[in-house]
Amino acid sequence: MNGSPFEQVRSIRNALGTVWDVVFAPFGKLTEIQLEAIPPVLSGEHAVLTSPTASGKTEAALAPLARRFIDSGRKAGPWLLYVVPTRALVADLERRMRPVLAELGIESAYRTSDSPHLPRTFPHFLFTTPESLDSLICRKKAIWANVRAVVLDELHLLDGSYRGDQVRVLLRRLSAGLWSSKPQMIIMSATVPNPEDMARRYFDAGVVAIPSDGRGDELGHSFTVVGSGEPRGLDFKVMRTVGEALAACKASRRFKVLLFCNSRRDCEHVADDIVRKRQWPAAGVFVHHGSLSRAVRKESEAGFQEARAAVCVATTTLELGIDIGDVSAAVLFGPPPSPSAFVQRIGRACRREKSVYAIGVALTDEDASRFVALATLARQSIIEPGSYVPDYSVAVQQMFSMLYANPTGVPPELIQDMVSPICPPDAFSDILSQLTAQGHVERSGRLLRASQEIMDHGDRGDIHANIPEERSIEVVDTTTGKRLGVVSAHGAQQGSVILAGQVWNITGEEGRNKVAARPGAGEPEGRRFSAHPEFGRYFSYLPPHLRDRMRAERDVT
Repeated sequence: MNGSPFEQVRSIRNALGTVWDVVFAPFGKLTEIQLEAIPPVLSGEHAVLTSPTASGKTEAALAPLARRFIDSGRKAGPWLLYVVPTRALVADLERRMRPVLAELGIESAYRTSDSPHLPRTFPHFLFTTPESLDSLICRKKAIWANVRAVVLDELHLLDGSYRGDQVRVLLRRLSAGLWSSKPQMIIMSATVPNPEDMARRYFDAGVVAIPSDGRGDELGHSFTVVGSGEPRGLDFKVMRTVGEALAACKASRRFKVLLFCNSRRDCEHVADDIVRKRQWPAAGVFVHHGSLSRAVRKESEAGFQEARAAVCVATTTLELGIDIGDVSAAVLFGPPPSPSAFVQRIGRACRREKSVYAIGVALTDEDASRFVALATLARQSIIEPGSYVPDYSVAVQQMFSMLYANPTGVPPELIQDMVSPICPPDAFSDILSQLTAQGHVERSGRLLRASQEIMDHGDRGDIHANIPEERSIEVVDTTTGKRLGVVSAHGAQQGSVILAGQVWNITGEEGRNKVAARPGAGEPEGRRFSAHPEFGRYFSYLPPHLRDRMRAERDVT
């Protein structure tokens, strides 16, 4: 953008009009990414915004899109589709953005499995997760015609995984006939080494056809890559135990600690260890993960935010920009699954400092070496250096989703076309042969139909997620009737479980997929730390040779 910084801000303020007064007046100034990104987004360009966490990317996209919507004529149904990785981030966006958008006269909806009820008429801006978007595409085919903008937020956390591949196919399904015209596409991400490559994976998903030799689509439109902001310094240490890490935090007078784990099970057991071994006062230990009920998660967020000294043990639910107050140290129990996750987790700490204070807890020498490598990449602003490898399990999940959405049948050629960005024709043919041989998919003339079993899974909402997870059992506190959260069916059979950092003794069944429990003591059976799953839930549905192919490709990269 040309001109002095003062002239740039004045130009943006004039262009945004009343949106400026509502969105940016409380801040008093624009961040670097906002200064650079608002003009191209406001002009309707496809754009990729990359910058460190807490740099103001959300407002950089939403403010100009709000201005564009206000000037558009306000047609019925969603005008903006905003996709984020987690339910917790959707809830945080609701808390932050609903009042702002309402002041601008923009209706907004926030749809996740925590808030599954569908409104009769969909408002202008829709915020959701990939899994809930899958469900909406199946159940609400008529609402998408007037979508004119799509935002994929924190995309680096999805890209290169089965969830990112699912988003690619969902965009293709929307583009295949549910959108009346191609929307403006906005990708937002932490700093990545090849933002153009990431953009093409999603812009090419039937939305914006980008030639391999440039940044233009078939209509001559371009996409703009905007990157700004320098990463903070990193004070990173590797230690062998959580107790050692917490002692180091206390010695450095860092008393608000966010401790990340790679699984929900690890999360509960680490929190339990901290309390039982008296490594931190029990009243100051909080737990946060997706198996906890929304009410319990909110209690943890509020308790941690209000406490002067506290440890919050969390999974990826707190990786993103949810407001939990100042965090003075980040502790990582085991290496995260990717360089971007490492950067995201440590970036939650020391927001007001020039350097991040973080500790990696390595249980093995291999973990220690991986931590050193991750820290080295972070200091060089390098994430996800490996090659992209698609996950064929998404083809299975999306086939089931499309067949559920169309019970009268779907031509196999259409399904193959929809999943083609992540599944080559030979692999699709082999997958379809196996699924029909096993009875999951049935042929009816030239069409494919889902079996009754798959349709039943769809009615329960089970087919929209490809996240690996065992069958879940809800746990209810017998003393209060409060819903605590969910555990795996295997865990519920052990007689005792840990939820929200507390041991609970199972006292009996309360109905289908629900058990009663009372507060217990000691250590539950079956303690075991587990790794983050590498492949999607439907990986086991793939033919053996395709599973071997995927493992081999992942090993190479």
